[in-house]
Amino acid sequence: MDITGFIGRLHPLLVHLPIGFLTLALLVEWFMGKNQGKSQVKVIMFVLVLGALSSIVAALCGWFLANSGGYENNTLAWHRWLGTSICLLAIVAPFAKHYKQKKSYRFILVAIGALLFAVGHFGGSLTHGSDYLLQPLRGDKGDGYSNVPEAKNPDSLIVFQHLIRPILEQKCYDCHNTEKDMGGLNMMTYEKLIAGGEHGVVIEKDPWSSELIKRVTLPSKSKYFMPPKGAPLDYNEISILKWWIEQGFDSIKSVMQMKPDKNIAHILATVYKVDTSPKTFFERTKVDPMDESVLDSLTGMGWQIKRIAQDNHFVEVSHRFDTPLSKGSLSVLGKIKDNITWLDLSGIKLTDSDMDGISKFKNVTKLHLNDNAITGQGLRALSELKNLESLNLNNNPLSVEDQDWIKPLTSLKRIYLWKTDIKPEYIEQIHKTSPELQIIL
Repeated sequence: MDITGFIGRLHPLLVHLPIGFLTLALLVEWFMGKNQGKSQVKVIMFVLVLGALSSIVAALCGWFLANSGGYENNTLAWHRWLGTSICLLAIVAPFAKHYKQKKSYRFILVAIGALLFAVGHFGGSLTHGSDYLLQPLRGDKGDGYSNVPEAKNPDSLIVFQHLIRPILEQKCYDCHNTEKDMGGLNMMTYEKLIAGGEHGVVIEKDPWSSELIKRVTLPSKSKYFMPPKGAPLDYNEISILKWWIEQGFDSIKSVMQMKPDKNIAHILATVYKVDTSPKTFFERTKVDPMDESVLDSLTGMGWQIKRIAQDNHFVEVSHRFDTPLSKGSLSVLGKIKDNITWLDLSGIKLTDSDMDGISKFKNVTKLHLNDNAITGQGLRALSELKNLESLNLNNNPLSVEDQDWIKPLTSLKRIYLWKTDIKPEYIEQIHKTSPELQIIL
């Protein structure tokens, strides 16, 4: 049985009594001024005595409570000694009033008033965190979604920094911060969170073995339920925490690097407004704008150039059939090679020797080489096109028998091989080695 611990826990209840009595004494003195009769003096004296007695009791309980631990030493010291100062001034105040020590009495009242604000601030910092007073002025909503940045690109959102930390800040920092580390657990930094507290680590590889998840999912009536006061973690916040732990509770990985499942993707989309659906290459990649004079020159040569979207500088390039193209015009197209993502070179009499030039268009995702004279030897040059997703080789005299050229094309999703000389057994080999590749004959 811990009697001193029980007495200490009465401090939050009893501390409001001296605050009320001493504040009342200040207000009555100010309101009555110099016009005080004997009855008024007796009332003020009675209030001052109550303030002194209640200050003694509250201070004593506060000292017992401080001995229980779990409070930041510097803030606790300020709160303890300023509170003790109020107690001593409250004891002296009735005597100064009784013996008509006007200057001393006025100084004591002013000092008590100032100290009440200071002690109240430090007391709030001990129980609610150092930013408790200013938190509403910063616009925080008190949920774990307030501090997610405006940037909604899932590749730039760091899971711990932008999703996990706001949850901990709103729901856990009150009791587990630098100034107040209940159970020896400080969650203010990633390193201290991972280190755990007096009873060991709070995060394990398995979420349900992690003390953090256990505590926030207990019945709310349990004495071990966290947080003990305030709004509990909701389903979305708990799901985000579990997902982060399941994926290795890393401190620097982005949302996409942690591979959100369908449930997490739904939460990110509906709550955080973060779209994790797959993005096309030109949505993920940024390139510099093109020189307008170069575009005019290419257009004059017979190239047709169209912008893919308004918010980037990628283009689709094809040729106008009413204007014959020369071999040199293909090399001139290299001036905007980084901006080309869709390229149609169908029907311009390309041969294997032209494939080296095409391999320089590193950002091409859709390439039409149909209706040309490509036999297959030059296809190895296409292995440089790491972003290529769709390749049309229809109506070419292809006769390749190996797959060395197609293996490096890791982004390739569709290939068109209609009216080629490729044997059926070779098609079967491609199916076996690249089962997700769609072959259209």
